[in-house]
Amino acid sequence: MTGVVARDAAKGSRVRRASEGAGSSAALGISEASGPSGPSGTSEVSGATGGFGASGASERAGRVLARAADRRRHERRSELDRLCSRPDCIPEFEYFVSLYADDPTLEIIGNRTGMRPCAILCLQAPIELFWAQGFSPVKIHSGAFASANLTAPRLPALMCPTIKAVLGEMEIDRGLAVAPWVVPLTCDWVVKFKEARGLFGEFSGPVHLLEVPRVKEGARARARWLSEIRELSAFLKSAGGRPLKRQDLLDSIRKMEAARRALSSLSDLRRRRLVPAVWYALVTGTFFLDSPERWTSGLERVAEAIGRRAAAPGRKPSAAVKSADGGSGMPTSYGAGKNPDGGAGGVGETGSGRAAGTGSGRVAEIVSGRAMDGGSGVDSDGGSGRDRDGGGIGVFAESVADRTADDGAGRPEESRLGKDTTDVIAGLAVASGGTGPGSGAGTGAESGRGAGAENETESEGEGGKGSRGVSVTGTRSGDGSGAGAKTRKSPDGVYLTGAPVFFPNFKVLHLLEEAGLRCLGDDLCSSERLFPRHVELSDTSLDGMCAALAEAYHRGCLCPVFAESERRAALIREAADGGEIRGVVFHLLKGCHPYELDSFPLEERITGWGLKFLKIETDYSTEDSRNLLTRLEAFRPTLGV
Repeated sequence: MTGVVARDAAKGSRVRRASEGAGSSAALGISEASGPSGPSGTSEVSGATGGFGASGASERAGRVLARAADRRRHERRSELDRLCSRPDCIPEFEYFVSLYADDPTLEIIGNRTGMRPCAILCLQAPIELFWAQGFSPVKIHSGAFASANLTAPRLPALMCPTIKAVLGEMEIDRGLAVAPWVVPLTCDWVVKFKEARGLFGEFSGPVHLLEVPRVKEGARARARWLSEIRELSAFLKSAGGRPLKRQDLLDSIRKMEAARRALSSLSDLRRRRLVPAVWYALVTGTFFLDSPERWTSGLERVAEAIGRRAAAPGRKPSAAVKSADGGSGMPTSYGAGKNPDGGAGGVGETGSGRAAGTGSGRVAEIVSGRAMDGGSGVDSDGGSGRDRDGGGIGVFAESVADRTADDGAGRPEESRLGKDTTDVIAGLAVASGGTGPGSGAGTGAESGRGAGAENETESEGEGGKGSRGVSVTGTRSGDGSGAGAKTRKSPDGVYLTGAPVFFPNFKVLHLLEEAGLRCLGDDLCSSERLFPRHVELSDTSLDGMCAALAEAYHRGCLCPVFAESERRAALIREAADGGEIRGVVFHLLKGCHPYELDSFPLEERITGWGLKFLKIETDYSTEDSRNLLTRLEAFRPTLGV
């Protein structure tokens, strides 16, 4: 596998040329494949050797690229540090952390999967087809500000930051220049992607443009889409893949169905407030970084571990998940961040309140292989998912802490979550590491303001009123033991819709937490909409399965580029029917015109159902974090908190 990728990289070595406009003499060139390599995530960026101008300009361009690669790596590691510093970082999440920790390039991913990587720009390309024909599909995405900033000077100011970041990734990971690409033509920015990437040099990899019909209903649209699927199969074969065979496609569909079932289980746990949105986003973001079998197995271990901890509230926290200062490990403020180079607008350090050294040490341990078995994606204990010290931590106690209030009897009522989950309430203080007065009822006790806003409750059980601590989840409790409280539906649940959220830019997810809002669901193509609808296999012939695959992807897509958007609204209403979701937050990336237009009719429908609606527009920088946080905090009381 390594030989194939290395051969392609050597064949595709190129020199990037800078803008030839007035006053622009800089050129960007690299003679060897560059970018992060190896588990340490180091990068080697060398100057260009092509004769295209002064060598000084070439050296400067090389330094610019090297700095961008370093900043990008810093953003990714900072986010992993932050996640590993959280008290809800259970050992079962370490597999998913490891997939990002070694800064995976196409070569690394190809070695993991044992198949040749094929880059895709959108989930509308049927994944099962790639597996069946011997390719490992890799969705190229990035939330790195450094990647987007690298290409920004030569692109429109209001261009989609996701496309800017993808073009920046192509500058940093040279393997993307020679890999085959499949580009589903969804929005106008994607339609111009092939031309835009030509601004940054020659790319030798074959490119297939997958035309997406803009109308969902009607026989003509479905017939067009089926013909596009067949042309995609022909392209994969011409790009070095094997011919499409019935059994291979059937096996691929079954693999995808197993992954879909596992993710559905995690989604159910998320609805029950047992899985924070940031962990859900990390898990879904790693789907293309390893084989589907290992990813599915890792996801099943996470779901099993969460369920096991929910049923055993008295388990003591593992030392591995405690922050260095004994607090939550969460930053006091996301909005105080700075760029890795000290300037404004990056997603580098994310606040002064992050537990120093805690997350960094755990990530380093994962990268070095002490936490993982040789980088294979299997836990060192053979995948059992047990805590290393044999103890374990409490279930994500933050998930049920704010569902308590005094019912006069001093006992928790059973809620819609079931007895196993409500039993966790009695062990909240154990999960947070303390039982004395003033301990937070959530995942940690801090004297200052936590990552959530302040949903204030007081406990009048055996210990009487105690001093109030502020937990990470924004729940105040008088007695850390949680005694003397009753369960209630909390009004802080929101649904996230709109533009995708890509690693390492989890800014919006962190700000939702910091504002005291619980993201219980979403329809983002980077998260819960990772997989399309279930593939109905009424006909298991090759033609029948291709037709079923085309139907599932065509009908399952919620992208706003389609003429109809009723299904998105229907899914939001279905998710809100349980009463846990009180509001909808619409995430809009600057320059994403289809989503912006889609937000107006969607707002009318949602508010007509009695739900609250908030639209936030942002990009990959952190300059607007304070403003966004203020708006989210102001939105919270409208939900009835």
